[in-house]
Amino acid sequence: MIWGILCIFPLVWILFTSLKYTHELYSDPFGIPTSWKWANYRDAWVHAKMGTYFLNSILVTVSSTVLVLFLSSTSAFALARFNFPFKGVIWAYILFGFLIPHSLLLVPLAIFTRTLGIYNRLEGLALIYAAIGIPWNTFFLRAFMETIPKELEEAAILDGAGMWGVFRHVIIPLSQPALATMATFHILASWSELILALVLTGSTAS
Repeated sequence: MIWGILCIFPLVWILFTSLKYTHELYSDPFGIPTSWKWANYRDAWVHAKMGTYFLNSILVTVSSTVLVLFLSSTSAFALARFNFPFKGVIWAYILFGFLIPHSLLLVPLAIFTRTLGIYNRLEGLALIYAAIGIPWNTFFLRAFMETIPKELEEAAILDGAGMWGVFRHVIIPLSQPALATMATFHILASWSELILALVLTGSTAS
């Protein structure tokens, strides 16, 4: 019960704070509002453009999540199931993404997006989020896919399935727990990310 109260209190405090007048925020920051100002929500949605921000966040988060899951799952499948020239080099190149702090990417990404003509565009921001998420997602999904028995893949091939069929009907269904985990982490990261969004977008237009 104590832990539940500690978790619920910040949410209740945020609710009360959102319904206060400005002077009450300073005079009684932890108290219950003397009068409930429901117009705060209208002002935030209309005048502060929270509706536009909210819609932009949904579009960027959903599109980047779909893109990163597709790219990461296909690359993880290739790295986990095939042997081909420069496989180790490609894997090392993907893992190299772990070593670069995001703060060092701000200026290069701003120049890169302007060069491609996707600066200040939601699709450009979604593409950057997906690219940043590829190393970790590929690393995790490759490790998971390597645990799937190859006998299932061989059985599908004997039944006439090609590599795309094996990927679609065998690997992806069995990888749903890993994909759900990666989707959850990426959604949380994309939704709460702020620095890249401030640098790579210059307006609030949807």
